[in-house]
Amino acid sequence: MKQPLKTFLKACSLAAVLAAGTLHSQTVLLDDSFADGNRFEANFPDEAAVWTGSPEGLVVNTGSLDFTFGGSTTRIWTYFTGTPYTLNVGEKLTVSVTLVPTGLSSGASRGFRMGLFHHEEGRVEEDINTDSGGAVSPWADSEGYAAFLRFTSNPTGSVTELGKRMPPNNSLLGSTSAFTRLSDSGTYSFQDGVEYTLSYELYLESQSNLVQTMNIYEGSTLVSSYAVNDNGTDLGEGAPFKTFDMLFLRVSDAASTASQVSIKNISAQVESGSTGGGESWGGYPYTQENWVHAANWFGSLYLAEFPWVYSPRMGRWIYFTHEPAPASSGEWVWVPKD
Repeated sequence: MKQPLKTFLKACSLAAVLAAGTLHSQTVLLDDSFADGNRFEANFPDEAAVWTGSPEGLVVNTGSLDFTFGGSTTRIWTYFTGTPYTLNVGEKLTVSVTLVPTGLSSGASRGFRMGLFHHEEGRVEEDINTDSGGAVSPWADSEGYAAFLRFTSNPTGSVTELGKRMPPNNSLLGSTSAFTRLSDSGTYSFQDGVEYTLSYELYLESQSNLVQTMNIYEGSTLVSSYAVNDNGTDLGEGAPFKTFDMLFLRVSDAASTASQVSIKNISAQVESGSTGGGESWGGYPYTQENWVHAANWFGSLYLAEFPWVYSPRMGRWIYFTHEPAPASSGEWVWVPKD
């Protein structure tokens, strides 16, 4: 009976999914589609300067930044706001990158990394090929979060790993030892020539908990979603980070990701206000209206049709006979046959 609703959700646009979580206010920090074919200008919110450690592998076109990857690491970064933004409780920062891969690897490495950071040592606004940010290592004390992605055609194991950076470390995103990480159990195979949006959300639920979520859209369809709490326990001790202004992408090489990637858009926005029908559902926090993060149980869940609930991790609708109790260690659910 749920097939029409399932079809509806899979067919809905990225804009419609975000609209389902419309909050009381929204501030666009950046929405850059490279319409002028220039990567060096910063005029927020319409455009931001984009820097890379491998300018020889970049062609700037009207409407895209086209990167060719080889046998060495490519680093790409931008500052998505003129001044650092500090989240207040109830606010969510979403930074998205829309891109099209070509020549995808079939390997199993998490060679594509996407991080949101802030560092106090001043901005690095030049093409420089280093993980440290330069001679005095300005990125060593950077605070923030990162997603480690198996951006390949045939990933083995989980597609997404989320982590919290624990400074100091001279490598911003090159050293996994700088991060406390948790990985999803879901898999996904990327395809050549398909447009994807990697949407990284940081929601400050309280002063002691930040929910980070990586949503991956194939065109307008949500195909993967994974969220992790930074609550002083799941990602180690310490309060969550709240201040951000930098997007950093690190691609290990072509053998672990793709031979080419065309970046079509980079955007950043902050939403604030109510998060849903209450503070939580089943003891799990709302990340936006009608969506909760159920930790390692089911991942993100779409609740608008409760007791029918959609799980992007499972790729299907499931039926709950009742809202789970917050202290529950498990619940029986109904899963329709295909």
